[in-house]
Amino acid sequence: MPEQFTGELKIKCHNKNIEWHIYFCLGRIVWGNGGYHPHRCWLRALVQNCPQIKLNPAIISGAKKYQCWRYRLLITLSKNQQITQQQFSQILQTSVGEIIFDILQQEQKEPLEYLTQKTSANYLLDSGLKISELLLDLNIIVPKIQKEQQNYLKYFDEKLGPWSPHLAPSIKNLALLKQAVNPDIYQKFLELINGRNTLRDLAVKLSRELALLNASLIPLIQQGLLELVEIDDLPEHNVSLDFFFPSNPLTIKKNSDKPLIACIDDSPSILHIMKKIILNQGYRFLGIQTSLKAIPTLITHKPDLIFLDVGMPIVNGYEISSQLKRISQLKDLPIIMLTGQDTVVARLKAKISGTSQFITKPIDINQIVSTMSKFLTHT
Repeated sequence: MPEQFTGELKIKCHNKNIEWHIYFCLGRIVWGNGGYHPHRCWLRALVQNCPQIKLNPAIISGAKKYQCWRYRLLITLSKNQQITQQQFSQILQTSVGEIIFDILQQEQKEPLEYLTQKTSANYLLDSGLKISELLLDLNIIVPKIQKEQQNYLKYFDEKLGPWSPHLAPSIKNLALLKQAVNPDIYQKFLELINGRNTLRDLAVKLSRELALLNASLIPLIQQGLLELVEIDDLPEHNVSLDFFFPSNPLTIKKNSDKPLIACIDDSPSILHIMKKIILNQGYRFLGIQTSLKAIPTLITHKPDLIFLDVGMPIVNGYEISSQLKRISQLKDLPIIMLTGQDTVVARLKAKISGTSQFITKPIDINQIVSTMSKFLTHT
């Protein structure tokens, strides 16, 4: 690759009928797309670097006018201050890193065809890209990915061979699996090992390194308890990050004297973030995703503190807060309102409905921790 190359590098895998596209400006990487599951790859990069983000369909529609629409959407999110410049850079590194990993792995299996198309910077701009300081040095990123791949390959023997991280593990023998693992792991397998999550998806959902995740699955695959299947990419109209978060965030340890903190939010991603923060501080966590279930669930479990989202369907946060103040066993509970709209009207509504404090999204870990400390000092 010429040092000052500006244009597109197209890599073709004929056996799999797959193409990767990497865009360069003056020899440095601007963006990459294509491959096995380009949409999953992009959503995974988002959830790893800005899990609280919510994507507006109108903004997506505008971005899709461009060839590199996912990158263009990141530009819009950055301009709207929904993601930081650092998050933009990390998303870029995560996405391109996956692409280079796949190219290097496929290259070990078959010869790939490399085609370069020299273009102008204006061509890149017309494709939806931005020629800025957010450029990746090929000489820096490739050695890092090579090291990651070496770590990935060391868990495989010659007989088994390395498999694609885009395959999805599925339970092959349910009865034998139940006998082979403890009940907690078996339950987790039923939730996640369902043929719909790729190995990369699972690594993100479980917050584990891809290589270590594979190492834990190899014995089960060798024993015929699990199998790996090919699956399709997520459809492009799916722009929610909820796919990467557990569907049931309810976590309550019984017989504990630790304070119980409830979080009511219709977003699984927010519940997942709050769960991590709360559990890391040594408290118990109660997650409620459906607003209609909020009151009866709170009456049953009687938490010590409530984080409450404003914008929920059917019953909003203001209405739930007002109802709680009319229930004798819950009326004195501290209620912390969570909202993405920091306006005078929103703050007044929160105060009128009986909330103790008002916190704006995106979630700030330090603010959540200090709030819990403030209201639970005497608990």
